[in-house]
Amino acid sequence: MYEIVPEQPFTSTDLNYHDSNSRSIQKQRDATARPAISSLVENMDQYDIVFLGYPIWNGQAPKIISSFLEGYDLNGKIIVPFCTSHSSGIGSRASTLHTLASSANWLDRNEKYYYRQESLPTNAQRLGNIRTGDLMIYGSDCLVFL
Repeated sequence: MYEIVPEQPFTSTDLNYHDSNSRSIQKQRDATARPAISSLVENMDQYDIVFLGYPIWNGQAPKIISSFLEGYDLNGKIIVPFCTSHSSGIGSRASTLHTLASSANWLDRNEKYYYRQESLPTNAQRLGNIRTGDLMIYGSDCLVFL
């Protein structure tokens, strides 16, 4: 697991959404903002699937998510975005991120499955109840997002 951490951490003052001059609001309003990330993912090329979790800030993903997506070659990788929000779901926010990693395979919105060219390792297990948000393997080459 890797946590996207800004090189310059946000303080509680920076995160004051009631202050239009706060750092977080200013960054979100700047379409070109790309905050620096404190560390890199080691061996990103060894990963096939990237679960990309983030909060919704001012109606969109934090700009550091753009920094992350533009900082790696995600060609052919499966990206499964998920977010937390007090007032709105992922909605169209993920589709705006698609342009930053357009060569990746995004598994969100109505895309509930993805067939891979290579087989996946399979060890059948009875996992119990299936819940929304679970990722399953169907056969040896299909990922299903529930």
